[in-house]
Amino acid sequence: MKSADSFLDEPGQELPWNSLRHSSDAVIALDQHENIQHFNAAAADLYGLSPDRVGLPFADLVRTQFLSAADQAAAANAHTGRQIWSGEVRQHLSSGAALLVQLTSLFYPASESGLREEYCVKIVRDITQRSIEEDRLRLLEGVALHANDAILITEGRPIHAPSGPRIIYANEAFTRMTGYKEGEIIGQTPRILQGPDTSRAALDLIREALEHWRPIQIELLNYTKDGTPFWVELSIAPHGDRQGWYTHWISIQRDITERKIVDERLRLLETVVVHANDAIVISEAEPVDDPGPRVVYVNQAFTHMTGYTFAEVVGKNPRLLQGPDTDPAVKARIRSALKAWTPVSETLLNYRKDGRPFWVHLSITPVADETGWYTHWISIQRDVTEQHLQLELECDQRAIMELATRNRPLADVLNAVCGLLSKRFPDSITVVAVQEGDQLHIQGVNNASRALQACGPRVLDQKDSTLERSIQQRRCVILEDIGQEPHRTRAQEFRREHGLRSAWAVPLLTSPDEAVGALGIYGRTACEPQPAELQFLQDVARLTAIVVERYRSQDNLQRLALYDNLTGLPNRVLYKELLDQMVSRANRDGDCVMVGLMDLDRFKTINDSLGHSAGDLLLTQVAARLKENTRAEDVVARMGGDEFTLLFPMKSPTPQNMTATAQRLMTLFDRPFELNGQEVFIDASLGLALSREDGNSAEELMVRADMAMYQAKREGVRFARFDRTTRSLSPQQLTLEADLHYALQRQELEVFYQPIYDAGNHRVSSVEALLRWNHPRLGRVSPAEFIPLAESSGLILTIGSWVIQQACRQLSLWHEHTPGLSVSVNLSARQFRHRDLVGVVRQSLEANGLPPDCLVLEITEGILVDVPDAEQVLHEFRQLGINISLDDFGTGYSSLSYLRRFPLTHLKIDKSFLEGLEEGGTNASIVRSVVTLAHSLGLHVTAEGIETQAQADYVHAVGCNNLQGYLLARPMPAQQCSELLRAASGVMVRVG
Repeated sequence: MKSADSFLDEPGQELPWNSLRHSSDAVIALDQHENIQHFNAAAADLYGLSPDRVGLPFADLVRTQFLSAADQAAAANAHTGRQIWSGEVRQHLSSGAALLVQLTSLFYPASESGLREEYCVKIVRDITQRSIEEDRLRLLEGVALHANDAILITEGRPIHAPSGPRIIYANEAFTRMTGYKEGEIIGQTPRILQGPDTSRAALDLIREALEHWRPIQIELLNYTKDGTPFWVELSIAPHGDRQGWYTHWISIQRDITERKIVDERLRLLETVVVHANDAIVISEAEPVDDPGPRVVYVNQAFTHMTGYTFAEVVGKNPRLLQGPDTDPAVKARIRSALKAWTPVSETLLNYRKDGRPFWVHLSITPVADETGWYTHWISIQRDVTEQHLQLELECDQRAIMELATRNRPLADVLNAVCGLLSKRFPDSITVVAVQEGDQLHIQGVNNASRALQACGPRVLDQKDSTLERSIQQRRCVILEDIGQEPHRTRAQEFRREHGLRSAWAVPLLTSPDEAVGALGIYGRTACEPQPAELQFLQDVARLTAIVVERYRSQDNLQRLALYDNLTGLPNRVLYKELLDQMVSRANRDGDCVMVGLMDLDRFKTINDSLGHSAGDLLLTQVAARLKENTRAEDVVARMGGDEFTLLFPMKSPTPQNMTATAQRLMTLFDRPFELNGQEVFIDASLGLALSREDGNSAEELMVRADMAMYQAKREGVRFARFDRTTRSLSPQQLTLEADLHYALQRQELEVFYQPIYDAGNHRVSSVEALLRWNHPRLGRVSPAEFIPLAESSGLILTIGSWVIQQACRQLSLWHEHTPGLSVSVNLSARQFRHRDLVGVVRQSLEANGLPPDCLVLEITEGILVDVPDAEQVLHEFRQLGINISLDDFGTGYSSLSYLRRFPLTHLKIDKSFLEGLEEGGTNASIVRSVVTLAHSLGLHVTAEGIETQAQADYVHAVGCNNLQGYLLARPMPAQQCSELLRAASGVMVRVG
């Protein structure tokens, strides 16, 4: 078998063996049976051929696979027609290798070529590696084309030229990123992207890397085509050929503008979080239940607020801040919100590392990742201790003021103040001390009550205590460290026992010049109050000063309201209250109370002869003697004028000890009284009544004692005990008196009104209120019969007040349409003896909105004679503007002197002087003279009891201002009187 070389060198052949022999492509000559006849060196290398393969079928060594059916058909046709065919095929070698080759088939027939036989020559070029590289290139081009990052390829040089390396390739991401089209960027230098704010330092680093053919990665600010700045993360790397020569630069640019914005925002947020005033805690989202989420971050404010360091709290549960007094309801709400992944907004009590409590407003918000899964909790805690304490202070202040307005004991209120102080200073002794005279009394204390109450305020610090110094100097006294006294003292032992180091005192100022007490705070650490603490103490001190001053003012007002100004004894109001209490207690316990009513004889004479100052001095001396000669449990009071009342609690009263008590009191008047250097003897009358025997109510006992006093006066003895059997009342009168006690309660009493006419225009100018009794069994009872009973029993006081109130109420209704109308009300001597009469009248007028001058009070001459204080009471009425009328004028003995002396405004001529006026005579002259005298004194004159026209004509002729009598109108119920007034005025008049 011939070798490949000998065959190719065989002379006379017309085949181009010489050129094919040295071809880099594989050349194989096949005979007509497609057996290998000749091959060159390249074929031997490609297929692993050797000389012994000559003559073997080529198909046994190589299986050819066409890439398409069209190629296979074209090749078959060319083979049949002995034509040239060239194309790419895949060849599979017997060794298992697969090749992609460029195959060209040539045919040389034997008859034309001078060859002995026909040859098929196959020229094969191995394109397997090139195909792989082309596929890789296509892949790389696809990656570059569709990459999100911008890719630029530039020439390797020139680096230092003004324009720099030129761009030869840019992907679509680059055009999207910069706004430049591919045609606009190819041939340009990357410097086209730089702008005024592009970092010069960064560009220098890039230039240095290019000069030394080093890769570089850097962040750079570039600009789009329209001038918009954007940040890129730029990677530049050199690229070389197979020989290692750098030919190009490849740069990849990633747009990090959003990341830079986010980074800047995060940097700012981190700065805010780190330096925020509020405590910020970031914890894991789960577990919500025990042991709870763990802390992953806390800011500086948290460590400052709580005292915990970062290392101490990271990995722990935020619940470590909660303590024994943290509200369980708030904690439950927080846990419930966390389980529901909802934000939290609560105010709760936390505790610092050192155990001190503080209040925070807590906001907790869940944080989710981009998938919506909650990963963390962010909590913001704002210290609201001051605000909470302020709210607590305001609440406690309201509670303290409420205690004060409810008139709770001052000690209770000041103890509440101490409780308020203890909330702010829980480890300190808190004290409220009040100055009473020259003594300082602790009235509120916390944490050391027994010791302080036993030892007093000076046990807390120096001899000259901070409390006393604060009050004396009217300023805050702050001792940061009380220190040690040189000698062992009780105060030193007390401080050592309680561990006291500091003392603060704040005065209770009611004015810049007056301090009524001080607040004291005694602490167990040597320190001064913080500004907020000092402000708190001053606020509480102002409140406490107001409370103390209020109680003092209230005590003064109460003393004025309940004690007699002249003698200092309880007055009528307090006496009645004490009497009610004693009688109720005695009835409950089976004991008794003896009630005494005393007035002084000839007191009016002393007032008139020696003056009112002497009368006042006599009253004070009598009060002093009575007080000195009664027991501590007895009560001595002044009812008004020269009238004194007494109360004597008795376990087992007997006539003998009652008499002994009365005799002891009356001996006080055996000695003279010294009045302005003059000795005066005066006597008194005393009436006594005993509970359970003479009455079971306070009012009954006072009435009985009053009756007994008048009995003593009538009998000319110094004292008398009430005795029902000695009264000269018939059984019928006793029954009527008993019924009269219930007449007002049963609404049997009624006020009638008798019109009084103006003598000039004959219109109703006034009405007189007259009391009537409609007895359920006896019918209408005459006033002449029941009025004396009311006087003697004392019921006239209650009934008389009711008449005044009814008359004022009815007049108020009539004033709606008859504004000038006035009403006259009769007063008895018994009413006049009680000092509350002026108050009753004033209250009735004010309650019904009436002017005082619409009321006329009618009195008799007997009142002016028998009542010592009559003149003073009349002047009080006139000061109010109330008119005073002297009734039944002419029936007494001193009428003319009274007209001149007393502040009268009206005068009524008694009806007895109207008899016989028709015939003239003495009565006519008297009436004329009285009218003339009254007018000269400025008095308004009314003639009452007119029953004939002649009487009316006469009194009108002599100048009487008003006319009253049966001729004109009889007394009538309010409804009938309203109809009369309506007829006179032409309008509807209401009846109360």
